[in-house]
Amino acid sequence: MTNEDKKVSETFLKVATILSCLMKKPMDYNEVFRFCLDSNVDNSLSKESFNKYINTLRALGLTIEKLPDEKYHLFNFFVQVQLNKEEIDAFKKFETAILKYGTDNNIKTLISLKSKFFRYFDTESQCFLNELLEQALNTKIGLLVKQFEKICNDSQKIVIEYEGKIITVEPKTISSYNNIIYLDCIDLKSFKSKKLILKRIHLIKQLPNKNSFSSIYNSVVYELSDRLAYNYKLKNNEQVVSKYGKKLVIKCENEDYEFLAGRLARYQTFCKILQPIEFKEYFKNYIDKIAKLYENEDFSMYDF
Repeated sequence: MTNEDKKVSETFLKVATILSCLMKKPMDYNEVFRFCLDSNVDNSLSKESFNKYINTLRALGLTIEKLPDEKYHLFNFFVQVQLNKEEIDAFKKFETAILKYGTDNNIKTLISLKSKFFRYFDTESQCFLNELLEQALNTKIGLLVKQFEKICNDSQKIVIEYEGKIITVEPKTISSYNNIIYLDCIDLKSFKSKKLILKRIHLIKQLPNKNSFSSIYNSVVYELSDRLAYNYKLKNNEQVVSKYGKKLVIKCENEDYEFLAGRLARYQTFCKILQPIEFKEYFKNYIDKIAKLYENEDFSMYDF
């Protein structure tokens, strides 16, 4: 075997190992690094190489996203099963029964299994199965969903504690994205749309004041290019503004800036923010904060 063949084989082994990691469960870089060590894979997996291998898997058609939990989630696989209506209905009946009558351990097992075999379904089947179920649930997260669904229906301002901060928001709706449940709301200090992870919210009080900004409108416009533009699937709050050559101009309405910035950052140089200027500056600061983590970093203190 030549040195070039050996290099290709080692690269293939690392890419395959990372894929094997993400098929087991969502992992961050450090967890993948430790997994590679335990698997006797070459321990020279730098963060730069890791990101390159993740992008290689994405180029092969796999959807891999880094979510707010800082872990990389694998949402599809090379095998894509399309469920028919009867199969989807049967799954929903099964899921409803578990959510309604199961214990907390039953719920955790269901969520774990669902996140693992979801990746083998096609996008349309995933959408049908990912809808929130509208029934009374007897689990902690289920009761939280029902509580905040009522609050949203009341259309009254609330004061909450979120990640150590006290904020006043106007609740809009409960949403689900990649098996994480959010409260979509408007922050009354910034007057911006926010997407808050529901289980991290502590409700302090519900105010008598009715929502005032039900018609508030914020939009961000960005340009996608090359392969990303060709393969891109619109999200629920997105629409195509124009299409020319290998470029696609998208408008996203009323999205949490942090949530949107995290998603667009994954598109790298294939995405360019067009407007508004406010979000351009927000996005620049978002990237700068990430870059500063690696400024003057001394890795000699770490025992890799």
